[in-house]
Amino acid sequence: MLSWLFRIWLLFVVIILLAGVGLAYGEWQEVRQEYSTDLHALAAAMADGTQLFLQGAQTSLSMLAQDADRTANITSLLLHEKLQDYLVLNPDFDSVGLKTADNTVITSGMNKDLLHTLLSPVATHKNFFLTTQQ
Repeated sequence: MLSWLFRIWLLFVVIILLAGVGLAYGEWQEVRQEYSTDLHALAAAMADGTQLFLQGAQTSLSMLAQDADRTANITSLLLHEKLQDYLVLNPDFDSVGLKTADNTVITSGMNKDLLHTLLSPVATHKNFFLTTQQ
């Protein structure tokens, strides 16, 4: 009689454990699906925000270039001052630079040397490499 009761009790425990595992797996799948949906929404929002930021940056840089083009006989010093003013108005940028019609590179900001190298002709910088800090 004891073995019969023990077998029923063991069957009951196994059924409870299987039901618990099944419920846990189903809940895990729901949570995983919800997090996946949330992650896709966050990625789309990040992409939209980045696109808007880059469009704004493109517009403001185009306006800066048009302003520099409108000024006749502008000197390098005046262009440098315009670039510094641009950096003050746009704190999202670390450095800004432009290349004039005669291929003179004018830069301003924290990484102006790096920007000057990037805007200069590649042939003069054969051994140029970017580091992770740059």
